Amino acid sequence: MREAWLPDAARRADVRVRTSSGQSLGTWGSGPTSYYFHAEDVGRATLEFAEGRIDVPSGWRTDTAVGRLREFWFKVLVYGAATVAVGAVVAAVLGCLAFVVFVLSVE
Repeated sequence: MREAWLPDAARRADVRVRTSSGQSLGTWGSGPTSYYFHAEDVGRATLEFAEGRIDVPSGWRTDTAVGRLREFWFKVLVYGAATVAVGAVVAAVLGCLAFVVFVLSVE
């Protein structure tokens, strides 16, 4: 989630960003987008961020209560979805095994 905020934060600091879109993967969409930041701009922007001269929304930062809360709920959502997906796969496998046992036990 924070990976998406980095290019936006760089643009707020007037860092030159070159993007390279991923190659087409046909029906599977496209590959990930790569970002290339200008080295001198990054050095300048680092100092400006550290000195607080560039405004970064508090939801993007993990040193604020709002940012930590957003990060927590994002992780809860991702881990919850993964748990449901794994549970569905386990239930499907157990259902298939139960069906096979039932078919083999019926004469």
